[in-house]
Amino acid sequence: MAFHLADFDEAEAIFDSILEIDPYRIDSLDIFANILYVQQSRAKLSDLAQRFIRTDKDRPEVCGLIGNYYSLRCEHEKAVKYFRRAIQLDPTHLAAWTLMGHEYIEMKNPHAAIEAYRRAIDVNRKDYRAWYGLGKTYELLDMTQYALHYYQRAAALRWNEAIDCMKRAQLCADSTETAHFLFLAALYEKIGDIATAAMYHRQLFGLLRSDITGLTAASNNAGLGEKGLGEQVVLRGPGVPLTKVLLGKLIHTGQLSKVVCSYIGTNKYFESQYLNGKVSIELCPQGTLAERVRAAGAGIPAFFTPTGYGTAVESGELPVKYKEDGSGAVEVHAKRKEVREFNGRNYIMEEALHGDFAIIRVWKADEYGNCIFSVAKEACRYTQHNFSGAMARSARVTIVEADEIVPAGSLDPQHVHLPGIYVDRVIKSTAPKEIEFRITSPAPSATSGEPKEVQKDEDALRRERIAKRAAKELKDGFYVNLGIGMPMLAPSFVPKGVKVHLQSENGILGFGPYPIEPMVDPSVSLQLPSSDESQDLRYTLISDIINAGKETVTLLPGASVFDSIESFGMIRQCHSVPMSLGWGGHIDVAMLGAFQVSQAGDLANFMIPRKMVKGMGGAMDLVSNPDGTKVIVLMEHVAKGGKHKILKSCNLPLTGVRCVSQIITDLCVFDIDRHSGTMTLTELAPGVTEEEVRSKTGADYTVSPHLKVMDS
Repeated sequence: MAFHLADFDEAEAIFDSILEIDPYRIDSLDIFANILYVQQSRAKLSDLAQRFIRTDKDRPEVCGLIGNYYSLRCEHEKAVKYFRRAIQLDPTHLAAWTLMGHEYIEMKNPHAAIEAYRRAIDVNRKDYRAWYGLGKTYELLDMTQYALHYYQRAAALRWNEAIDCMKRAQLCADSTETAHFLFLAALYEKIGDIATAAMYHRQLFGLLRSDITGLTAASNNAGLGEKGLGEQVVLRGPGVPLTKVLLGKLIHTGQLSKVVCSYIGTNKYFESQYLNGKVSIELCPQGTLAERVRAAGAGIPAFFTPTGYGTAVESGELPVKYKEDGSGAVEVHAKRKEVREFNGRNYIMEEALHGDFAIIRVWKADEYGNCIFSVAKEACRYTQHNFSGAMARSARVTIVEADEIVPAGSLDPQHVHLPGIYVDRVIKSTAPKEIEFRITSPAPSATSGEPKEVQKDEDALRRERIAKRAAKELKDGFYVNLGIGMPMLAPSFVPKGVKVHLQSENGILGFGPYPIEPMVDPSVSLQLPSSDESQDLRYTLISDIINAGKETVTLLPGASVFDSIESFGMIRQCHSVPMSLGWGGHIDVAMLGAFQVSQAGDLANFMIPRKMVKGMGGAMDLVSNPDGTKVIVLMEHVAKGGKHKILKSCNLPLTGVRCVSQIITDLCVFDIDRHSGTMTLTELAPGVTEEEVRSKTGADYTVSPHLKVMDS
């Protein structure tokens, strides 16, 4: 006990008393040798070595004693010889493995030292000296991040000594390295020195103002302006800041060198930085991104997915970085993906996505780091699940920003979404939750319950006609996913008595209409007036209930919320069922917009190289299962200037191959036979002739013998 408390004088006196009673006692002799080594008692160590080598030279404790003697004489090769002899006699001799590691450090053989320390840890994972030794070895190799990691492991075993380790690591680290500030702050908090902990936190905050560059960020989207890439992000790179950061600011300051994301969306500044070669972007389908992060957290190095097969994601033709000379030439392309066939279907291989740091936001966290994103019937963050849990599990260090921090034991264990084992730091949120797109419905009349009339221009009326026709494809009980834009209008025109369940990629099943403005409130549940008693208009609105387009929506009775992993699992999954019973997938219909569609059903809707990049978002996942999910494209028939959008073959990067089954435009309806690669004109809009359609269509098609007027 005195030895472990570092009271070496007392420990030496106790061992002297024991040997006086039993001069030939060998048990625990290696501990006594360590004490004499620390006390620099060379003469006493020499006497013990000579006495016990005559007593029993084949005991590992005696070999350890002799090894300590030679180590104190700085004869390190001889010391290693005896420590190795001790291990041969007893492979589980912990002290011999650790001390041999120390000798290899003195001999400038760090790789052998690492092996010795690792073997010691195999014997006892709670051996402080082995973790400390690994930290020191990697520090000598100038591998500071590894050193910090092993010093942190040592810190969990001996707080006071670990502080000294971390301070030394701080001295040898790059001035922009930040991990040691976090760890030192945590260590001082643990021993109750709050003032010193606060000092390290202040230094940490100050680094946000320094020139930290070369960061790689992984986030689902790029957000909006300087508020982008907000609360779910994995960071990799030197000197990663550990505080709550908005990566939109890092984009504007040029501190990000690369971003892995699925959607750029309306962030024009970020898009221009990419097109001008100032930042690299690895575009990744949203469901694939979610699964890559999940795989990293589950210890899975790679997996196969149907998403992206036959597209530039598979071929590696997506530009990661353009040249900065303004030529529009590509400097770096994405990597080509391995293709494998399983059960007659092609899949591509995707690798797990690890992070050094993850920054997420939660509703509640306790002092152990257990986190809750949402709980029914309480003010909470419904769609905050999305990537948050997976991000937290995939990073080496996870920082949680919590709206509320509660004492341990306050959370119901069965409501915990993220166990504290994955969380390293919890900080109190001080910024209010912001809504990027506050989309509302007209307030209903207090008497009739019908929405108030709103004046609409011709473009809006044309889009409504397309959406109204698309709504006729939605049958009672269908599960439907709607893309951003025009598809979101379709549910407004579903016939009475027909109930469809709307799914959003960010983790909602059963969302309802846009809220009315007074309902955009932290937590409101209302019963709206209705002239139709059979129409249940009760729904819940919370400021954090948003769809995949970040628009405020509502939850209908029977709705559920979940994370993005669950969401894309139900999107990709396909069951073999008779067509008369449905399409066979969990999602019956997906409605999307498009830049181009081919006569064979190829879809392009996420980028125009060198000109415009929106990102594929979840579209590639939605079209990856065309035999299970009917894909319907809603779009205006021609682009600006009358340019064809329906072509024999697409000339833009594809979102999916032979995936579209129907096209609904302002002029007509086409049905596509994906297997034969043919297209049939089935309906014409009122006042539109077949000649007009043919002149505005750049693809071959046949006319149905049952051609009819589009009912919109």
